[in-house]
Amino acid sequence: MDYLATRQGLNLGSMSVTISSLVYRQNEVDATVVFTPKGSSAEPMTLHYVLERKGDRWVVKPRAASGNPHGEMGTNPHGEMGMPPSGNPRALPPGHPTIPPQNSGPK
Repeated sequence: MDYLATRQGLNLGSMSVTISSLVYRQNEVDATVVFTPKGSSAEPMTLHYVLERKGDRWVVKPRAASGNPHGEMGTNPHGEMGMPPSGNPRALPPGHPTIPPQNSGPK
């Protein structure tokens, strides 16, 4: 909660924050956190954090590759990944092999 309170533009008073799972590994823990807007029908957002023990406290550990402490992308309530930066849901990362079109059903 200390880490979240330092995030610019995040109003913790407007949402419920729930830890849905913790997986401990010696001096690290993987935490799955669910954010639900209070008084809204908006779907909750799930984020994954890695925390590291520093003395008697657990602190959010930045990700080495991206510097993003939120870990993997939050889950979409519909079970799909978020939109890629291009805004095209079918866009693939550069260099990714093409994927054949899906069968749209019986003909």
